[in-house]
Amino acid sequence: MPLSWKSHARSILTGAVLIPASMTVTSAESYISVVLPQGSLANDAVELGPDGKIYCTYCWFGNETRQILRTTPEGDAEVFATLEPDDCTLGMAFDGNGDLYSANLATGEVLRFAPDGTRSTFSTDPLLDQPADLEFHPSGNGDLYVANHGNGAIVFVHPDGSVETFYDGPLVTAPHCLTFGTDGELYVGNQDASVTRISPDGNATLYAQLPGVGYLDAANGRLFACVLSRHRIYEVFADGSIATLAGTGSAGFAEGPGDTTPLHSPNGIIVSADAHTIYASSGFGNGLFRVDLTDAASSPTPEEKTTGSRLLPVSPNPMSERVDIRLHTSTAEIAELSIYDAQGRRVRQLARRELSAGIHSISWDGADDAGGRLPAGVYQLHLRTDSGTDSRSIVLGR
Repeated sequence: MPLSWKSHARSILTGAVLIPASMTVTSAESYISVVLPQGSLANDAVELGPDGKIYCTYCWFGNETRQILRTTPEGDAEVFATLEPDDCTLGMAFDGNGDLYSANLATGEVLRFAPDGTRSTFSTDPLLDQPADLEFHPSGNGDLYVANHGNGAIVFVHPDGSVETFYDGPLVTAPHCLTFGTDGELYVGNQDASVTRISPDGNATLYAQLPGVGYLDAANGRLFACVLSRHRIYEVFADGSIATLAGTGSAGFAEGPGDTTPLHSPNGIIVSADAHTIYASSGFGNGLFRVDLTDAASSPTPEEKTTGSRLLPVSPNPMSERVDIRLHTSTAEIAELSIYDAQGRRVRQLARRELSAGIHSISWDGADDAGGRLPAGVYQLHLRTDSGTDSRSIVLGR
């Protein structure tokens, strides 16, 4: 199978041999270094080039500076491409010729940059709707997969610039990022901070719920996530749980051990082939961090790993006609999901059945048990399982 330029560049960066997914480890410790200091105008997507340099986009509405920066791992930076004032280039990917492709959210285009920074338009197909992130298919067939933030579809662009829809369904909503795993699955980050996994045949499932938004990247059989609002970088596990890899929860530009050193709003992320090195941009601090992970194999501590059955954040909230209520069950168990009104009366039982371990979605149309439309107001979702209970508020509008 031909290697993508991303995989090749990851190997150049670390001197690593590509390791099969079966050899994955869970890092217990990390060390944070600052590659580009605060104010360096690098705040969004991060990509590794075939030259071993790190490429960072800078796009912030209200700021006239729009550019793609590139830097060595040591922090020797230069402007790779200066963009137009109406551009907003986000996700990036390199092809086998060393050309850089970027999703232009503001203009609905996929742009292409030659190795010298010369710009051209690769695709302006009508199926592109606020493209936010992109990545080449790992098979090397030349198809470029794109997350449409506007209409929520995942599309792919053929080498000739034509576009086809890959997935357009309810489990992807306003996606802002995507990445291919070593298992061939596509992982999509949604605006409500959920992660959707899509199989090669287009079958989508809810994979995890993160505590906030940021880019995803996968390497060596592992999935990593930046969360701007939490100032942390996480690892995401197959059961939907997460563990903190770096950051304390407070914002800062500093160097030191990952569990005691702050990060500032990590946003874009790229991971080396061996999953030992992470580069992350600072969404609100405008800089670039490097996080080195140890080889120590251990499980995340109980306080880091999400446990127990629980309700996931509701979206949309307020709701009007219909909402998909997502919940995570830690084991196979009986789950009862009900709706209560402001007086504490149960008005609807949505489910009472055994659910397998994982993330599930149950719909509510705003009606009571008799099928009548409930009045607008604040209601409580209540989940009861053998492992505990959980509640969330939801606003029903009309």
